[in-house]
Amino acid sequence: MPNLKLRVAMLGRSSVGKTSLLAVMYKFFSETTAPTELRLSTDPESEAILEAHYQDLLKMIKYFEATDQGMTATDGPRDFTFTLDRKDWLGKRASLELEFIDLPGEYFGPKASTKEKEYCLNVVTNSGAVIITIDTLALMMGGGRFNEQVNEPKYITELIKTAYQDISEPRLVIFAPVKCETFLQNGKDPAELVKALKTQYDQLITRVLAPKAQNVAVVLTPVETIGCVVCGGWEEEKGRFKRWYLNKIHVDDAIETRYADQPLRYLLLFLIKQYIDDKKNGDKKDGDKKDGDKKDGFWFKVNDFLQRYDDLKEALGRFASGCRKVTPFEILQGHNFFKINR
Repeated sequence: MPNLKLRVAMLGRSSVGKTSLLAVMYKFFSETTAPTELRLSTDPESEAILEAHYQDLLKMIKYFEATDQGMTATDGPRDFTFTLDRKDWLGKRASLELEFIDLPGEYFGPKASTKEKEYCLNVVTNSGAVIITIDTLALMMGGGRFNEQVNEPKYITELIKTAYQDISEPRLVIFAPVKCETFLQNGKDPAELVKALKTQYDQLITRVLAPKAQNVAVVLTPVETIGCVVCGGWEEEKGRFKRWYLNKIHVDDAIETRYADQPLRYLLLFLIKQYIDDKKNGDKKDGDKKDGDKKDGFWFKVNDFLQRYDDLKEALGRFASGCRKVTPFEILQGHNFFKINR
């Protein structure tokens, strides 16, 4: 079965919620696209890991305690390949593969070895997109006083700065604050989340990504991971964060994930837009083409693949059109990468 693969690097401190994000993305997509022509699948091992992680989230809700110390950290890098194809009764069809590489926070943190740092640099450099998973509570509570400790934006900024210094093809960076329901409850202004992210990640946004605006699109897509908790404060020890105090809104509340589809929708919208732009550029006369015109680049392969499988492209495009653009969802940079003229 012909397929196209897009690599996506998952960045974030260990235990911040990268695997949880993938688990709710997979579950949410499977449920929301069940009546549509798109189908999502993964390999048995990955599905078992994601299902186990999702069950852990359900247990956390069922046997809820008033403290949150995060989910179990991932041991070593882990790949999760999501396969998207169009439902059809005629047998095997072309598919799009999204390879999410879950990078442990320790691999690019202050104690990372040279080998671990080189591995992360290679992954980010050769990924079409990066998802930065952020602990929303650390970003928002106490004026963001624990953001440096919990989310470690400094090391993520350094990694992306090095990886993107010589890029020439389009890239997508997604800021994905998880567990954002812990802040957005009780009528709090979603614009505060946008403002805090721009402040706490100012070095990355303005010093690293903004100068690359011609090639790099940046979006903010918060996710309500479990949906039924509020934060009652935190515990610290010698000025360092130790744990959050969380409470369920109602004792019998069930998990209620929201917006887990948005990172995936933006990924696909970005990809479809590259296809459209590459197709337009490819329509120029052969005499105007240069020998180095992206014939070996990833986006050239996107153009070639989707041009041959128009039905899959249309199905992906319809799903991608559901991107939310109301605060706190925001395109921070590169609006042209998502604007499709119909």
